Amino acid sequence: MDITWETTNHTFNCRVASLIIKDDTILLEQRPNLSYLSLPGGRLKINESTEEALIREIKEETGYDIKVLKLVSVIENFYLNRHTNKPCHELLFIYTAEFLNLKAYESYLPNHEESEATFIWYPISKLNEANFQPAIYLKYLTSFEFHHLVSHSKK
Repeated sequence: MDITWETTNHTFNCRVASLIIKDDTILLEQRPNLSYLSLPGGRLKINESTEEALIREIKEETGYDIKVLKLVSVIENFYLNRHTNKPCHELLFIYTAEFLNLKAYESYLPNHEESEATFIWYPISKLNEANFQPAIYLKYLTSFEFHHLVSHSKK
């Protein structure tokens, strides 16, 4: 069971995301019907650590195993849920990670059968031009130092 719940007026999510770098590019995902790019990841399950969740989510979405390296950010994200239009409070744990299989670093990373996302190696130098979410993380993306951020947005 995912760590997410809804009340009459609010939604809460607990998520993980990976920061995987290849040369001067970063792995991003594009979900159908969403206009923004984001770091690959997903929701935690009950009784699952954030690292275990990240390993599971990346395997489900790409078909490849990863090694989790370092926790680099925790973001408290407040926004309107796009499905319910209710205020959402999300805790997002971002880790650096690397693929264990070098084939995953090829120029085209096909989505795995369980994933609806498309994965792209996006040039880091062009991230400021992209619609990237959570936008608050853009300026910290490649520092690899720990950051605790709080974002209040309407997205």
